[in-house]
Amino acid sequence: MTRPAPYLFRYPRSKNWYLRLQIPTELRALGEPAEIRKSLGTHDRRLAEMKAAEEIQAHRKRLWVSQNLRQGQWTVSPPSYRWPLGEHVLEDGTTQIATETMVYLIRPGQPLAGC
Repeated sequence: MTRPAPYLFRYPRSKNWYLRLQIPTELRALGEPAEIRKSLGTHDRRLAEMKAAEEIQAHRKRLWVSQNLRQGQWTVSPPSYRWPLGEHVLEDGTTQIATETMVYLIRPGQPLAGC
């Protein structure tokens, strides 16, 4: 029998395989958990490896980001927006409401769409 991948394990009293991924410290500082543990819902090791493939691919991307952060190739900054978030009244009396994804302009004297 071949040795299971190091990210797969079983709890002593369980037949199911679990996925365990450790998160790098650079990403923990950004709010990621210290590790991810997830039941794969199967006792077949080969099926467990197939079920874990997508999570492992995402984890490898996280490791790549972490390596670039560690080497100083990237920096993390808060998102910037074209318009200031929130509600503002412009010089012409137009009310501007900006969210993270949309900007609404409400002009005085004009009906709102759908009203």
